[in-house]
Amino acid sequence: GPLPQRGISALATHLGFTVHNVTDLPHSTRSVTDLRNHRIYAPRPRDPGDCDVRRILLQTLGHVVLGHVPPRNYADFLRQRIEANYFAAALLVPERDAVDLLQRAKERKEISIDDLQDAFAVSYETAAHRFTNLATRHLGLPVHFVRTHESGTIYKAYENDGLIFPADVTGA
Repeated sequence: GPLPQRGISALATHLGFTVHNVTDLPHSTRSVTDLRNHRIYAPRPRDPGDCDVRRILLQTLGHVVLGHVPPRNYADFLRQRIEANYFAAALLVPERDAVDLLQRAKERKEISIDDLQDAFAVSYETAAHRFTNLATRHLGLPVHFVRTHESGTIYKAYENDGLIFPADVTGA
């Protein structure tokens, strides 16, 4: 089932951090980590539809657990972000339980991202991301995931089904 906030707080404490929920982080800032004083400042959601603070905290703690150091370049930065995101998703949607749910759904021909989302109390995007890795590895399903801006710009994408994503002249 869902990983409770209490469990994430216990992990933070185990790693020597305290979590402080604040209301004054800039909109574009997910969290601020004070490494000297081992404090994590995370947003306090104002509405139920706001960000999942559990995911934010796990991504932040993922950098600590994975031993990330300040990135040397943009490629290093992206690799660290992917690793921290995967760490968070693996704790929020544990592989064994999720694969069991997905395999049973596949047998019934009723695979649904919504069911994964509901079972683990995560956002649709988190469930879809996790589904893409698990379906690829454990269900033998070719899939693609695309998240676009309202302007049509793709800013997150994954494929193992041969889909060719559009690109601009720079290759982005």
